[in-house]
Amino acid sequence: MTKKHEPGMAYDMKKLNKVFAFLSVAFLLTVLWVFLDDYMRPWKMVQLEAQKIKRDKLTAKIEAEAKKIDQKKLEELNKKLSEGEKIVANRKDEIKKAQKKSLIQAFKNKRLPYREFIVKEFSEEVLGELFSIFILETIIIGNLLNLNPYNQPAVEQVKISTKKLLS
Repeated sequence: MTKKHEPGMAYDMKKLNKVFAFLSVAFLLTVLWVFLDDYMRPWKMVQLEAQKIKRDKLTAKIEAEAKKIDQKKLEELNKKLSEGEKIVANRKDEIKKAQKKSLIQAFKNKRLPYREFIVKEFSEEVLGELFSIFILETIIIGNLLNLNPYNQPAVEQVKISTKKLLS
């Protein structure tokens, strides 16, 4: 007499569930045993005490060095740091503007066409609109030039070449 199996199953699911439950409990007990074995070693308490002593010594050193700090000089240095950060922030905008101006000038010198977009609001909706415009633009220009804008000849060429190299 053959055992009945669920449709599409090669094994008895009740038996598999019991085996899985037993192995899960065995694995849990093994993990617990590993952690307990590590923390119940006699040297573990010595190690923890040594770490506490080291932490206390470091704390004492930090406190001693903190007392040596000249508060007036620290305030002065923090003020200079703040001023320097402001200069850097202002300079970043200046650098970005200079890079943009140089790029546009290079395009003009080479007589290359370019477009400039000024996005007043950065949101998902605005970015989606821009991407849609670029996609439609690619499709229209591709069709005007009798090119298939959906074709990826380089991708197909790489696939063919890769298959040849791997064969």
